[in-house]
Amino acid sequence: ENYKPRIDIDPSWEMVELGKVCEKITDGSHYSPETTDSGYPYITVKDLRDGTIDFENCKKIDDKHYKDLLKNGCKPLINDILFSKDGTVGKTALVTFDKKFVVLSSLAIVRPDLEKVSEKYLYFLMSTDCFINKAIDNKTGVAIKRIVLKTLKTIQIPLPPLEIQHQIVAQIEKEQQLVNANKQLIDLFEKKIKDR
Repeated sequence: ENYKPRIDIDPSWEMVELGKVCEKITDGSHYSPETTDSGYPYITVKDLRDGTIDFENCKKIDDKHYKDLLKNGCKPLINDILFSKDGTVGKTALVTFDKKFVVLSSLAIVRPDLEKVSEKYLYFLMSTDCFINKAIDNKTGVAIKRIVLKTLKTIQIPLPPLEIQHQIVAQIEKEQQLVNANKQLIDLFEKKIKDR
């Protein structure tokens, strides 16, 4: 439950601002459209769980509102990273599929420049305690603590060569497979204990 990806930083790696390795850093809708029982998914911070997006229980909006938000750039694309910047800071999800959905302004849409940074490396990096703590240290606001996009863009991140980024991703994915296998093992033994 406490597992989080960790990246051991080599001091020789270049440190760059997040905005310098991204094509775009924006956020979702700044107004809350009326929600409906069916329609297009409308994702907020509460819909991000363990690196995934909960489309089952999220709110929905109608065609007109969806098209408005689409025009305003509130739809993430494949390889975009969602990062919660209001309230609970640091929930992340990597968009690995093409689906019609839009996000609220509490989520930043981070679009990596794939010639400079691997989307998975950046996703894992933005999920680390180190990055999240840097973001939290830069929170502003009185009523609702939030990170402004301008600040998010200036957070310094380590940028190893692409080849090393891919090695780091492979290592973290291996760790995650072990974590998931252990989760299944725990479930299995809890069931056995219950049955007993």
